[in-house]
Amino acid sequence: MATETKFCGTGAGTGWTTPGNITADDNVDAYNIGGVGVYGALKATNFGFAIPTDATVTGLSTRMGRYALTGTVIDNSVRWTKDGTNTVGTDIDAGITWQAATERADTLSGLGGSAFTPAEVNASTFGVFIVAEGTDMDAEADVDFVEITVTYTPASASFTPMVVLF
Repeated sequence: MATETKFCGTGAGTGWTTPGNITADDNVDAYNIGGVGVYGALKATNFGFAIPTDATVTGLSTRMGRYALTGTVIDNSVRWTKDGTNTVGTDIDAGITWQAATERADTLSGLGGSAFTPAEVNASTFGVFIVAEGTDMDAEADVDFVEITVTYTPASASFTPMVVLF
């Protein structure tokens, strides 16, 4: 078993201010002052994975530095994307309350009921969509970084015996 971990290379999202700031663990955040309601998806893609094409993807996890600067924010959904536009599988998390005022790195794991190939996770469109939900009028969601870890099984090495004659 092997793993590869990368920060996202691209952050985007409707309603998010400076979504491109989620590419590094540097305390420079993307934020959404959405108040009460479900916010637009924060899309983290372009991770730059280089999983061997003959490997088998066995697990995915995402680690996010996030917090509610004000009010209360919860996860509405966290889902994988293969094409950067549509989500796949089931929610890998819903309902977790974001820590208030201080950044916390939350790790969420699971394939969401989907299968992934090395080509899919190596694509620039692979990633995760984070949909936050504010439950107070003054709710503000802040995200510092998003990284993904891919767990995979390399193809078994083939061995060709060599016969040496003396």
